[in-house]
Amino acid sequence: MPADNSHSLTVSRVVRLTKAQTLGVWVQASAALSWSVGVQSGFSVVSVAVANGVSAERVSSLSVLATGWTAVGGFRSTGFVGSYVVGTGFTDAVGIYVVPADGVYHLAASVRLDNALGNMRALLSIHGLRTVTSSLGQYVARSQTCE
Repeated sequence: MPADNSHSLTVSRVVRLTKAQTLGVWVQASAALSWSVGVQSGFSVVSVAVANGVSAERVSSLSVLATGWTAVGGFRSTGFVGSYVVGTGFTDAVGIYVVPADGVYHLAASVRLDNALGNMRALLSIHGLRTVTSSLGQYVARSQTCE
């Protein structure tokens, strides 16, 4: 059963990526000191041109006891309806996708936040960059105020 104070942030974008760039999901809290990323959270990457990609979901809740940025790892890309891994590049435990070839990719993440208060931001980050003042080519973000 979902927590009484749960919110969902979804981020998606089609971008041109180059081989060896890394992609990951991050969440930022501005006020909530005790919150979690729920198991209904997911991450997917699909190459538009070649058969390569992943669809993964969280294995368990990730409890966070701080503000600031938190990397979201602990995914599984097998064993649930809709999961897949085609090709190489994804590591479940750390939740990082390494782009195997230059090309156009569709990126998406849906992050379930429990006990989230204040401004929360979900981010699909390229090379771990987490500043929202950088160019849109470096990140894809979605913010929401949670009350």
